[in-house]
This record gives sequence, structure tokens and C-alpha cells, in this order.
Amino acid sequence: HDRTRPVTCANNSPAAKQAWRGGVAEAEDILGVNYNPEDYDILRREYPEKMIFGSEIGSNLECRGIYHTDKETAHQTSYMAPDGSWQPLGSRRFVAGGFYWTGFDYRGETTPFGWPEINSNFGFLDMCGFPKDQAFYWKAWWQRSKPLVHIFPHWNWPRREGQNIPVWCFSNCDEVELFLNDRSLGRQTMPEFSHLQWDHVSYQPGRLEARGYLKGRVVARQVVETTGAPAALKLMPDRRRLVADGQDTVPVAVAVVDSHGRVVPTAGNKIVFDVSGAGANAGVGNGDPSCHEPNQASHRSAFNGYCMVLARAGRTAGTLRVSAHSTGLSPASVRLVVSEA
Repeated sequence: HDRTRPVTCANNSPAAKQAWRGGVAEAEDILGVNYNPEDYDILRREYPEKMIFGSEIGSNLECRGIYHTDKETAHQTSYMAPDGSWQPLGSRRFVAGGFYWTGFDYRGETTPFGWPEINSNFGFLDMCGFPKDQAFYWKAWWQRSKPLVHIFPHWNWPRREGQNIPVWCFSNCDEVELFLNDRSLGRQTMPEFSHLQWDHVSYQPGRLEARGYLKGRVVARQVVETTGAPAALKLMPDRRRLVADGQDTVPVAVAVVDSHGRVVPTAGNKIVFDVSGAGANAGVGNGDPSCHEPNQASHRSAFNGYCMVLARAGRTAGTLRVSAHSTGLSPASVRLVVSEA
């Protein structure tokens, strides 16, 4: 037993089965619980003097922008929520917190499908850092002082007029009301650490809006609209200044937008990049766990409206120019400042 610092470990067996109570739990200063939320109360009774935390409380499996599981493409639906992972912690003040598997997608562990998938789906963020829907669940309940509503899916469903499209909502508001083309589809009370569903929304193109209420007053809104066809590209650098050390790198997100500037959520256009001046192209990506396009290339297909290029500074100060173009779309460019190290 290391007495120079507190020790812990991730205990994967249920405490109720006596798998580690009386053994490793005696040696731990901080009790780590993998899954098995029923352990929290058992351990609290038996070790009231010890801190308890969720060393692994759950995992995500969704693929960004996907709302129907497709085994052939190895894309998993985003209709899932981590309620069961966070509710047991959020409702117990004696549990210090938890670790969720994971923040970002990563190479390998291609659960649940395997090939052609080459990345995991476990992150709240994809490989490019684009948020999946579940990211907004965590944002809502971790920033309760900032009212938030997030609805999904997107609202581009051609040839599905009149069919039911389930609408889910993550929010930290007391109540949420859903509107389709200015017609209320009902107002629901938000259970703590949970989510809401409208399971029978008859699809019509147009405007889907959620309004979040606190004490009867609207404090948050989100609008999802049916977009037009892809018309242009939009570049969004993470920042606009780099240091000329040969390593400083800026992610430049690329969105495919319609003629009104709205991201087209199903767009998969091939985008070609040119990175010139005081730096170079360090790599490309799109967050698709089944994409086999090379990561070191001058082009990338968008995945559900987005892709990314990494702009890396050289060792000389100056201007770094990033441009993107795609057949039939208006191009985009951005200039970044590279300063002396």
C-alpha cells in the first residue's frame, strides 16, 4: 500500500457480488466504480469515510449526424442518451464525479460493427472535434447556470413527408415546447438529468423550433430548418494567429452551406484545399469513422456537412492562406497571421 499519496483503481465487478469489497477496497483511499451504479450506495454504507467516484460510467456509440443505423456503412444512430450513466451520479452528492468513455473518437476499437469502420464511435466529439448530439446533454447538465436546448435530428428528409420523425431534446430548462412551422407540438416537463422525446412528429419541410422555459419564461431557443442544396463553402479557423515554430497548428473547420448560409446536414461534397504562404497543410479529416480517404492529402469529402484541414505554421513569420473549393460551390478562403516565435 503506497502511503505517500492517495491510491485508487477502476473496479469493474459489482460490489454486490463481493468481488472486491473487503479486498482491494480496503487498500484504496478513493473507491473507483466502473458502471454498476448500484455500488454507490453499498460502498457509502460500508466505507463512509472514503471518497467514491465513477471511474468509468458509460460510453457513447453514436455517429455524428446519423439517425438510422446502417450496418453496411458501420454508422450508428444518434438516437441515444446517457441518462442512465449520469443520473445515478448527479442525484448522489457523495459521489465525486465520473469519467465517461470517451471525449473524442479514436483509431481502433471499432465497436459495434468492425469493418469498414476504422475509428471508434465512443466520443461525444468525432475525430475532428465536431460535437455529436450527445455532447449537448453533458453541456446542459454541466452548465446548469446557462440555459440550453438542443433538438435533433436535422430537418432534411426528402420524400418522407407525412412520415413520423422522432424529435429528441437535451436541455437544462424546466420545460421545453416544440414547434413545427409555428404550430405547437406540445410542452413537456424536463426530468432532471434526462431528455425529452416527441416520437410522433409528422414530417413537413420547414422550421422546427424548441423553446426552453424557466419559471414560465422563455430563456433558450434552438431552430432547425430544412435547408436548400449545397451552394458554398465556409471556413472557420479555431484561431487566427500562430507562432512560427514549425509546429503550431490551427484546425480550420469547413462547412458546406446553402444559399442562405445554413449548413447542409447531409452534404458529402469533395473539397480541395490549398494551404500556402507561411505554412503548410498538416492533414485533413471529416469525422466519419468509416472514411478510408487519406488523412495527409489536399482533398477530403465532407461528412454530414463538415470536414477539416489542419494548417501548420512554418518557421518564418508572414501570412498563411487557406482556401477551399468544390465543384459547383462558391469557394472560401481565410488568412492567418504567423508571428515570430
